[in-house]
Amino acid sequence: MSQVDVLRIEPKTRNEVALLAALREAESQVTFYKRRTMELQAMNILNESYCKTLLDQLAFQEEKKGQKKEKGKLMGDGLPVLLSGDWFFERVVEFEAWQQQEGEEKAARLATREGHRLALEEYRVQVEARKEQIAARRAEWAEEKRQWEEEKEAAKAVKRKFSIPKPKLGKLPPVIPRPRARETGGDSGDELADVDADDDKQGDSD
Repeated sequence: MSQVDVLRIEPKTRNEVALLAALREAESQVTFYKRRTMELQAMNILNESYCKTLLDQLAFQEEKKGQKKEKGKLMGDGLPVLLSGDWFFERVVEFEAWQQQEGEEKAARLATREGHRLALEEYRVQVEARKEQIAARRAEWAEEKRQWEEEKEAAKAVKRKFSIPKPKLGKLPPVIPRPRARETGGDSGDELADVDADDDKQGDSD
């Protein structure tokens, strides 16, 4: 006789009534625990899947960063951990906050580098324009000195006093300050600043 058939028996005595009631209660509890077991199994599968995703993301971040970050480790010792309770929830929240902060800092660094790159491009354009101005001024100055020498020789030939002062190069366009990078240690553009400094020294000495 199956269990279903037993539950359908019509009790005839008080003992049979009590036994049948107890059996039905036990059957109800078994059904509840079966359903609860299935729910826990499903929750465990979801936890394992979510944990694997977080660990993969963390491993990628740590490998890319090249250094250890204690806040980014959900399971630091690599041993199995029961994914339930406030502890795991707090670790997940902490990890997600750290991940968001890393993303914001990375975006800020990229924006800073891009701004510095654009500033360097503008700086190079200005430096090239300044070099052209200096070259043009030097050419003019060379012509002024040539004419001055001719006039001086002409005055000397006729024994006439020559009191015109020798032309000077004069003050060159000021050095253009090079944009500073806050976090990049590159020296690109330094040679341009050196050229500017050399031009100024020569201008002052002449």
